[in-house]
Amino acid sequence: MGSNIKRDMQKRHFYKLIIAIAMCELTGLAGSFFARPAIGDWYAGLVKSPLNPPDWVFVPVWTVLFALMGISFFLIWKSDFFIGPKEKRKGIAAFFIQLVLNVFWSVIFFGWRSSFSALVEIIFLWLAILATIVLFWRIRPIGRLAAGFLLPYFLWVTFAGYLNYSVWRLNAKDYRNLPAYDGSSEILSDFGNNQVEKAITNYLLTQDHFSWRTRDESHCFCAIENLKPEEKLFPLYVWVYCGEYIIQDGNLKTLSGSSGPAKIDYPNELSFYDLRRFSYEAPGDGSHYVEDIKKIFPEDIWQYIFDFNIKNIVKKIEETAFINISSWELIKQSVGDCEVKSVWQTHDREAGAEFKNGERLSAVESEIDDIIDLVVAAESKCGKILMGTE
Repeated sequence: MGSNIKRDMQKRHFYKLIIAIAMCELTGLAGSFFARPAIGDWYAGLVKSPLNPPDWVFVPVWTVLFALMGISFFLIWKSDFFIGPKEKRKGIAAFFIQLVLNVFWSVIFFGWRSSFSALVEIIFLWLAILATIVLFWRIRPIGRLAAGFLLPYFLWVTFAGYLNYSVWRLNAKDYRNLPAYDGSSEILSDFGNNQVEKAITNYLLTQDHFSWRTRDESHCFCAIENLKPEEKLFPLYVWVYCGEYIIQDGNLKTLSGSSGPAKIDYPNELSFYDLRRFSYEAPGDGSHYVEDIKKIFPEDIWQYIFDFNIKNIVKKIEETAFINISSWELIKQSVGDCEVKSVWQTHDREAGAEFKNGERLSAVESEIDDIIDLVVAAESKCGKILMGTE
């Protein structure tokens, strides 16, 4: 009889251990639900402390920590013989409070993308973990072992608090020092009409031959140089450079790109440009390149095309990309932090925001209506934000 009771007790304890660990690991899974979409997008573009570990480190570390938390909880949960009801209730209550705060930090930092609010929250999380350790420690004799299993978790959250603080400080917003997008695409060229150049670059962004995206969170930009500056009317002969970019660890990163000459044509109606009415011809790659150049372009620019140096046009488009992506990320974060009074956008993806402190900032959206989607998503938290389009 005694052996049967012992086996039943061991079986119940085993099930409790599995449940305790699973409960904690599911808490981590809930937090990762908010983290995953932001890691490759918003989080990748943040400036971080030199002590910030590589992204791949966090998953195994948190998996181990949640397992240790589950073991700690199990030791308190199973030890009815040693623990009085009052002491046990206090310890368990503190444990569940810190568990909820753990998930809520991911909601604030990754979901709301607010590093300052997350910094405030992680202080409460740190205090809740400390309170849990103290309450477990007072439960003798098993509580000391349970508290010991929480120490790695406590130390890691202390380190995470430092990383959170670093993100907040290193990415502090300064609207005055961030260059604003001026709405033009003018790069080392002379088209006689800036609207012509802007219309052409917007058209090229819609053509898979020149511009494409390999990641949802990337930004694409195109620049052109007029190969025959004396020509003001279509067809125009241009050098095209299009690139796909993100900002990662504070630096601009090129994901893909294309470069080459093109003949751009349009029915000569010089008021409003309908992108659907543009057309282009571009040389093919490989052995037909020289032959195509001679078919498509006037003879007086053949040699210019063959000798074209893309260094300056690349440098200029990278400067434009860095300014725009930085500005766009700041607008996105400010909308999420309820710091924006109104937003606007144009038909060519230029968008802007007026902040509650009176500052204004503009940038190019990744996709048309991105700014509208951001505002709609934030209104449940921030209230009504004025929107305008043109």
